[in-house]
Amino acid sequence: MSAADDLELLAERTGVMLSAFLSPGPEAAAAMLALRPRPEDFARVFAPAVAGGMAQAYAPLWRKPPLIQGKSHQTQVRVFVRRAVDLALESDAAQTFPAGYRAIASYLQPDPVWIRWKFTAPGTRLGTAYEGIVALDDRWAWFPRPHIILPMLLEHSS
Repeated sequence: MSAADDLELLAERTGVMLSAFLSPGPEAAAAMLALRPRPEDFARVFAPAVAGGMAQAYAPLWRKPPLIQGKSHQTQVRVFVRRAVDLALESDAAQTFPAGYRAIASYLQPDPVWIRWKFTAPGTRLGTAYEGIVALDDRWAWFPRPHIILPMLLEHSS
């Protein structure tokens, strides 16, 4: 199996997991709590120089987790997956993520796969977009908007 096949399979598995958020309720609430990063995840995802700061920056977010959901007519999930090392590239593949990811790519561990997704209505490409899930072994952890949080952290630490 090629690396591209692995990423495609991961995208499919992630889409199935994210489908729990298509309907509000206990399943969505449980899925949200399962995305909370563990303390050791920050070192697996971020460079040593920023891992501790990112853990502190995300702590308040998880005291009252954000809500992941599309609009009622958005019944499909579109998933985009990229290895962290590829987010720094000026490629069509990297363009599926916000441009700020290129700016923070050097602060990411190179191997983890980052995930961006959209809830869309059937037959459309536009929708409610989210990003920041990272695939970690047999689970996912959500680090929403690291391309915004990390630059603020770096600015405050200098």
